Amino acid sequence: MIGLVVGIAADGVDAIPAVFDQFPRDFDAAVIVVLDPAIPDATRVLALVRRSARMRVVHAIRSLPLETGSIFALPTPGSTRVQRLQLRIGPAVGNWMDELFASVGSEFNWRAVGVVLGQRFAANDSLHMLEQAGGRVLSAVNRLPSSTCPHRELGRRAVALVERLRNRERAGSHRTRPGIDDAQGA
Repeated sequence: MIGLVVGIAADGVDAIPAVFDQFPRDFDAAVIVVLDPAIPDATRVLALVRRSARMRVVHAIRSLPLETGSIFALPTPGSTRVQRLQLRIGPAVGNWMDELFASVGSEFNWRAVGVVLGQRFAANDSLHMLEQAGGRVLSAVNRLPSSTCPHRELGRRAVALVERLRNRERAGSHRTRPGIDDAQGA
C-alpha cells in the first residue's frame, strides 16, 4: 500500500480543488489529510476537500484501518500516527504533526509520499522525517515549473509518483528509491 499524506497550510487552501480533482476515484493510495493549526475554520476546509475529491472522504475522528481509494481527513489536532496500516487517533500530546509524519515515513518508508499545499505549513520539519524514512515530498514551492496552474500540476505529479511506486511495489523492484524526476516522465 502507498501512503500519501497531504499537509494543508492556511495559504494553501485555494489549491485544494486543483490538487484533489487530480486524484482518481480508484486512486491506489491511502490519503491522509492534515490541516495546519493556523487554519481558522477546519470544518469549511474539510468540506472543500469533500467537494473537490472524487475519492471517498472519511472524517477520521477515531482510529481506523487505512484503505486505498479513501481520503482520511483529520478534522482536529490530535495525537495521530500510523501503525500496522491503522490510523491511530488519541488526544493531542506534544508535537502531533511530527508524530504523524514520522509514523507515515516509518510505516510506509519508500512507499510514503508527502504533499504540501501552501508555503507556511507548520510541519515542514516533520516532512524531513518522512524523507529520512525513504519517502518523497512534493510541494508547489519546490521543483515545479512556473505555469498557470502549478497546483493542478502538483496533483498530477502526486498521482504519477504513486503510480510509479505502486508499479515498483508490484514488480518487487523497490530496492532503489524512485525520485521526483521519475514522476515527471509518467
